[in-house]
Amino acid sequence: MKSKLEVLTDDERFGTEAIDCETGIMINKYNDVVTYLFMEYEGYFEVYLSIQDDENEAPYRDILAEGIAATLEEAKSIAFKNLNEMAYSNIN
Repeated sequence: MKSKLEVLTDDERFGTEAIDCETGIMINKYNDVVTYLFMEYEGYFEVYLSIQDDENEAPYRDILAEGIAATLEEAKSIAFKNLNEMAYSNIN
């Protein structure tokens, strides 16, 4: 099963006007693997963060958070806030 991030990037129109991008994975403070995509456009940045659990282990999550802002740091901050609200709002 494709993650929401993979589905997004399958769209042939997605990111066509980006002037730079960076992709990778990281481990967050909750020990979840987070896939990231940072895209730079003329005048703004888009950040996508994805958590996709192994579909054979409950609870299964497929979360895609987005942040858009004038700077990369602002866009990352927005995306991480959105991801944390979606994935961890029920944790203290």
